[in-house]
Amino acid sequence: MPNQTHKESEIQLGLQLYVIFKKTPVVIHELEKLPGFHSVSDPPSKKELEKIILFKDIASLEAAKTTLDEHKNVQSAKRMGVESSCRMLKTPDACKVYLGFNEAVDEIAVKKLDDGIKEVAILSEKTSCELQFATSEQTRIAFGKLKGICQKIKNLLDIQKYEPMDLIALTGRMQENQALMNKLYLRFSEAYDLKKISDILKKTGAMEVVLPLYSCTAQFATRKEAVDAVGRLKTKIGENALRFVNLYCESLTTDKNLYPNKIVLRDVSKNVALKDFVTKFPNAISVVIYKKTFPASNFCHAHVGFGTLKEAAEARELTDLKIAGRKVYIFPAYLELMQDLPNLGSLKKKKAVKDVEAEEEPPSKKKKTEKGADEENPEGRDADCGDVENENAECGDVEDENAECEDVEDEDAECEDRRGTTKQEEKDRKG
Repeated sequence: MPNQTHKESEIQLGLQLYVIFKKTPVVIHELEKLPGFHSVSDPPSKKELEKIILFKDIASLEAAKTTLDEHKNVQSAKRMGVESSCRMLKTPDACKVYLGFNEAVDEIAVKKLDDGIKEVAILSEKTSCELQFATSEQTRIAFGKLKGICQKIKNLLDIQKYEPMDLIALTGRMQENQALMNKLYLRFSEAYDLKKISDILKKTGAMEVVLPLYSCTAQFATRKEAVDAVGRLKTKIGENALRFVNLYCESLTTDKNLYPNKIVLRDVSKNVALKDFVTKFPNAISVVIYKKTFPASNFCHAHVGFGTLKEAAEARELTDLKIAGRKVYIFPAYLELMQDLPNLGSLKKKKAVKDVEAEEEPPSKKKKTEKGADEENPEGRDADCGDVENENAECGDVEDENAECEDVEDEDAECEDRRGTTKQEEKDRKG
């Protein structure tokens, strides 16, 4: 699938298929018969054999993909959005645990920590470090600050901090782990330099930086085994030089615009209530339903927040989740999914005939016309009927669009009446 020339929202991309046909003509009315079909458009490449199809919900998209894959004139039909986390859980990275140590370790030492570890990959020492703060409040503030500017820090992949509730629940040693809660852990895509670390120290107010931070990934047989192992391994923090434990998934930890303690649910019915979520997630601390998204659809998306990373990780493992009797699709909580998209599915507003004609006029003619208009209209009254707010409004109101066309037709009719009146007056004078 060719790269898009402009950035589109994941909310929209997740509802689109990029279809490449084998030969022309592409029969559009056949596509319109697909369940949940909303619209079809040309890709930026403008290639005749390529089309982008927008659906009203993911369930319809999945069904349409199956149909199109079997169509004799379809070469390929690919999803344009990120894959559901249900599919991501099958990848090897989803079955890894990320471990940090106080000192250098080897594969044998790591495997002794848990019988379920199948493979160990020692990471480069100069790709991770930790920042030490005086208080948990300073740590919290610095964490938020770094999250806000992480895109500007070259090669910074991930920022992590201990969750106090995790430490208390898993170890019961609040005092012993207080120092750990006052630290942030940074991972880079390549070896960092001291100047970069010094800049980060100044921006966050950290007391010191620990270099290098020894770390590795431990591979387990399944995602469930990895999740269960995190609980066991966290009880061993402070032993065998182990200093922190986290679930590792490349797609969930390296994205700078991701909330690891939340999940996003798609294909949520717009008729749901908060109680429908509480029934499924009694420990959830927040629920937001984005009902303004895609007015033409009966479905939207929502995000659910949890108090701990462990609860969010367990929620992402669910494979057949239903909310209010409707199957929903689980996705990582990417920033661009945590918002409404009310103009999704709206058609672009057509320009009035007079606007098109004005664009086609040469600059010299435009200047003359504008000068004449200023003389006839000294007060500078706007010729267009619409105000600025309506002009910038989302282009989803078909009635307004039709009204605009009717105004143009009335304007032409008025001109015809004037011409008819002028001819009659000339005839009367000659008579």
